Amino acid sequence: MTEAKTEMPEEEKLEEFLMQLPEFKRLNGVKQLGCLHLIFGEKIKHNRLLYSVKLFLKARSMAQQLKDKQPELNITDQDVMCVAFAGLCYNLGQPPLSYDYWRISKKNGGFFDEDILLRESCKLLDKVWPVITKMDVLNPRKVKLDAEDKAFVKALMRGKEKDQKECDGYPLRCVDKDFLYEIVNNKYNRLDVKLLTYLTEDAPLRLGIKNWSATSDEIDKMVKTAQVMFIDEDGTTRIF
Repeated sequence: MTEAKTEMPEEEKLEEFLMQLPEFKRLNGVKQLGCLHLIFGEKIKHNRLLYSVKLFLKARSMAQQLKDKQPELNITDQDVMCVAFAGLCYNLGQPPLSYDYWRISKKNGGFFDEDILLRESCKLLDKVWPVITKMDVLNPRKVKLDAEDKAFVKALMRGKEKDQKECDGYPLRCVDKDFLYEIVNNKYNRLDVKLLTYLTEDAPLRLGIKNWSATSDEIDKMVKTAQVMFIDEDGTTRIF
């Protein structure tokens, strides 16, 4: 009698494929909580590669369910994949030791902030773009993405600034879908998939909470039940 083959969890499958790319493989050694793993050991195994995978899945899930549940928003398959890739690549430019590096740099008169992180992440996105867009495990529907889509991904990573008109030389896309810019880097209220992933993965360790599964389930539910609402007569939209 042959043993039934168990399907590899999606997170692990994505990690395995991304480890083939040096830009992502590097993130496997960048601990999410910096040097805390030296104190807590195996309890702190969360790294920037796993965090990036989780951002990819949460961002894709939120964009897809908005597309499915609110067809009037005219979200396209390209929009969904661009949002997902923005989540995946947001942390490509993270330095060694993660946020500990930020603190050490600042303490010693250096300067490292989100703008520098995203500048470096966008440079690395240019390198991995031709590969990740063709990986079946990341883009199973084979959605075609071009240079304009890449510029859109960078804009989603940076978050939409007020009165912003372009990104990487391309006119800013989806100005009638402002809510898409709130999924990965929400400049409006900071409630985005980055924060939600932090709350499910890192906050429990920092706060010393032993049983976080119930709250984690609630946060996952927030991603799956998010909806877009019009909040102003000028057509301004927000995700709730």
